[in-house]
Amino acid sequence: LADLHLSLDVNGLPDLSIVAALAAKIPELRIVIDHCGGCGDPQNLKQGWKDGMALCAKQKNVFTKVSGLPEQSGAPEGKGSTDTEHYRPVLDFLWDRFGPDRLIYGSNWPVSDRGTSYDGVFKIVSGYFSAKGTEACEKYFWQNSLAAYQWVQRK
Repeated sequence: LADLHLSLDVNGLPDLSIVAALAAKIPELRIVIDHCGGCGDPQNLKQGWKDGMALCAKQKNVFTKVSGLPEQSGAPEGKGSTDTEHYRPVLDFLWDRFGPDRLIYGSNWPVSDRGTSYDGVFKIVSGYFSAKGTEACEKYFWQNSLAAYQWVQRK
């Protein structure tokens, strides 16, 4: 993948240190961790998740797609909170480690409907990243995905 200038998305790994080790071994490979790395309930972040994500964040070729928050929260089907504050523990953790340049918007639609509506998912992250300013929003909502995936802009 690295030789072809492609990226690798990873999803559902219980041990994120594997991602950090791969990123260190192949620094030219861009890696995107999907769905916040399986953070689970934002009000009860597990130490293993924190440790794994912190290791990944030290590798500059690792990005995180901020998606999957309501459906991972443990709320009943379709009843996930749409309050940005509910997800602040995970959002702040990711922001503090990955910074404004390696967090990417992702909706996880239609799976996200298991947590809440698409509008609700968008409200959560829009509230958080808009408070960080216009530049952070531009990076989060599209520029960082360009860096991670190197997609071709079309007219």
